[in-house]
Amino acid sequence: MRQGFLTAPDALIFISLSNNSKGQRLGYRGVYDLIKDLAKVSELEGVYPHRLRHTCATALVMAGMDTMLAKRMVRINSDRVFVRYGDRALDLKMEEEFNEIYGHQENAD
Repeated sequence: MRQGFLTAPDALIFISLSNNSKGQRLGYRGVYDLIKDLAKVSELEGVYPHRLRHTCATALVMAGMDTMLAKRMVRINSDRVFVRYGDRALDLKMEEEFNEIYGHQENAD
């Protein structure tokens, strides 16, 4: 236990602290509100739970994880849907590798 919360691998990530459901799994609306509140405090726009899923999937593919494993990890069943995540990662990786090859030549001039 750390600060009164379980830290086991199967422990809940988001738990409710309200009087009605204290210690129980925080539902979608609770997570949504939490993320929106954190985004507001951080002065970030366009942040919502699904975007975090998209960011996670993109980061996994960018880090070299097999797309089938990344798809499974973020619990997307459809290949068609996951293509959007993979395409973004491929675009970023392409730009990164292009800059590694040709970016140094631009700086030499």
